[in-house]
Amino acid sequence: MSFPRIIALLLILVFGPVKLEASAGTGGEPVSGKETSGGNKFTLLSRSLLQGPSRKAVFFGPNLILASGGGIAVASPADSLRSCRFLPLEGQPYDLIVREQIAYIASWETGLIVVDLSSPENPSVLGGHRIHRALNCCLCASRLIISNKQSKLYIFSLEDPALPALLGTKSISAPTMSLSGENGILAAVSTQEIQLLRGEEKGGFTSLHRLKTASRLKKGLLSGGILYAVTTEGEILRWDLSDPSHPTPLPDFPLRKAVDFDLSAGSGLVLSSQGKIIPFRVDGMAVSVQEAVTAAYRDREEMPAISGDWIQRITRKTSSDKYAGSRVTFSGRKFVTLDPRSGPWVYDREGNEARFLANISTRGTAIDLVAEGEYLYLANCFDGLRIGRVNDGGTVSWIGHLPTAEARDVAVADGIVYLADGQKGLKTVDVGDPRHPRLIGSLSSPYYYSAIVVKAGRAYVAGGMGGAEIVDISDPRSPRSLWRQDLSEVRGVQVDDRYAYFADGGEGYRVYSIEGERPVPSAHRPTRGWNCDLFIRGDILYLTEGGKGITLDDMADRTNPRELAHLDMENTVGREIHAFGSTLFVASHIRGITAVDVSRPRDPYIAARYNTVDDGRGVFADSRFVYLASGAGGVYIFKYHE
Repeated sequence: MSFPRIIALLLILVFGPVKLEASAGTGGEPVSGKETSGGNKFTLLSRSLLQGPSRKAVFFGPNLILASGGGIAVASPADSLRSCRFLPLEGQPYDLIVREQIAYIASWETGLIVVDLSSPENPSVLGGHRIHRALNCCLCASRLIISNKQSKLYIFSLEDPALPALLGTKSISAPTMSLSGENGILAAVSTQEIQLLRGEEKGGFTSLHRLKTASRLKKGLLSGGILYAVTTEGEILRWDLSDPSHPTPLPDFPLRKAVDFDLSAGSGLVLSSQGKIIPFRVDGMAVSVQEAVTAAYRDREEMPAISGDWIQRITRKTSSDKYAGSRVTFSGRKFVTLDPRSGPWVYDREGNEARFLANISTRGTAIDLVAEGEYLYLANCFDGLRIGRVNDGGTVSWIGHLPTAEARDVAVADGIVYLADGQKGLKTVDVGDPRHPRLIGSLSSPYYYSAIVVKAGRAYVAGGMGGAEIVDISDPRSPRSLWRQDLSEVRGVQVDDRYAYFADGGEGYRVYSIEGERPVPSAHRPTRGWNCDLFIRGDILYLTEGGKGITLDDMADRTNPRELAHLDMENTVGREIHAFGSTLFVASHIRGITAVDVSRPRDPYIAARYNTVDDGRGVFADSRFVYLASGAGGVYIFKYHE
């Protein structure tokens, strides 16, 4: 099924040292997700942040195309990637290939997505074809080939390059690790087998040979009539395909411990397990390995982990032959190493020396968020704290950033952000100038800080598999622990004027009176499933119980909670909840965001859903918008119509 052309709206982002501009779909089917029920209750206003996992980077003329998380970025190494255009997509791109001015993308959730790159500063979606769990793509015999997890090849005609037409499908022996085509021969590489096929005039493919290997494979590549494959042990295997029905093994590649390689027109690069870039040349059947490439990092803010003593690291006056990444690709003098978590590192090479150009950081995973006034505060996991300004149209400009260890949740009060920083405990951040947040205090804890709320000079913290903790934050520069309680697995926390509420995993939830010097247990109630989060409003407590649905409890008597209603969430897991008006918003595993109408507490019902690129992780709602943190899918901002 093809979907209509999406006109990109521009959204300026600041991503570390790299400025990104994001687009949101308008009209037709949204490129970023799909509303599955409830009419037009959810209106997507914007999506932003390009972040991991980074899966593919290719050069397109002077530009670099990056497939990462929930979209692609088009950047120019010529300006050190400082101006980058981000196009959100429906689904997570796993592979991409560029032909002339069109990108063909294999998206895990969606299938084939076709993107127009004729104007690289304004890429747009042309259409696509639904394929369940698409994995890889390549061009072969004037055809576009897409493989999927169900071990099937989808074969498309490119008579109209902008609108590929499905010619047919072909089953293969196993899901692919990679696809490669040359001179009408297709190599479908799985973990321990390479299936060779030949393209036919009518568009189909005929199986020629199934090449089994003793070692597990990671990737295969056809070049100059030779089939190359790299194994998980780091060997590069080769076969002569003069007769593709009977591949002839060739002598071992003269290099071991390869992580990845790329090859074009007789020259190539190997990324070794020691982090080295090693050039090589191919002359017929012979391979000659050259000296490793050395890169210079001088006065750069963005620098991969490299060798050298600590003085060199601090002064950034060092050279190294170590490169961050697990993949490598090149075009002419430029090459890129791609790390799934930290993104692409781009270099310009001359001989055996390379000049480091830039990195697009994709370390973020949107976990949780909170809005206050015009500002949005995001706990972006390994990327740290992100601060954005949200305009009246629902688009966000990311203006502030503070790197931290593992940002999981945020709370804000009186110009201070309180950050639950995973195993690194509590961080207090002055955001009086949101463009330049300043770390002013911290508190270590034996617990894993995963959720936080603040009230009346205290921070109430969910401590993961440790338990619950209360912290005195009357002086944000010197937070100190007041109380800790070992519990089962606390992931959610809420507080009102008199009580604190802790979602305690498989043990249900616990209520503590906080009117005295120390918390006093008030109630404990088991739940149907794993109690992941809760939200208190008045005398009603809303609970998300893992895969068992949503429960509403009457809390008029805090010592004796009573169930009012229960709602099945239909095969999804609620991660976090937030109530606003007569709606309970649920950040849902697999399903993105779900709106539950709770106007009648004894009769809640699902009012609307919106599927997002990645799981719904964190949710917040105010009088302006509904905000969703969607992991690798970044941040969604909606208008919700009750």
